[in-house]
Amino acid sequence: IIARRIDGRGRNELVFTGPNGGRLNTSNVRRTVDWEGVKTLLDRPDLRIHDLRQTLATLLLDAGAAVNDVKEILGHSSVQVTELYTRAREDSALRANSALDRLMGERLDEDVH
Repeated sequence: IIARRIDGRGRNELVFTGPNGGRLNTSNVRRTVDWEGVKTLLDRPDLRIHDLRQTLATLLLDAGAAVNDVKEILGHSSVQVTELYTRAREDSALRANSALDRLMGERLDEDVH
C-alpha cells in the first residue's frame, strides 16, 4: 500500500492526506477510521491515535534514523521534544551493550583463530 502511495510523489508531497488533501490530524482520522473498531480488533482499549505517532518515532529511531530527521517528520520544534516524545531511548543502554557484545564476540573469535 505504501509503495503504491509513494510512487510518483515528490520528496515533500504527503503520502497520506486528509479528506481534502491536507495533512492528517486527529479529527479527520477519527471521522474516517472506525477507531473504536480498531481498538477492539487489536484488543487495546487504551490505544490513542497519538500513540501511532510515538510508535512511528520510536521505530524510526530504532531503525537508525537520525533524530533530526525524525524531528522534521513529526514537525517538532526541537530535538529535545522528539527525544522526550519517543520511547526509543528507554532501552538504548541495552541496545548499545548488545552491539558491544557482538563486536567484542567477533573480535574474540578473530583472536582465537
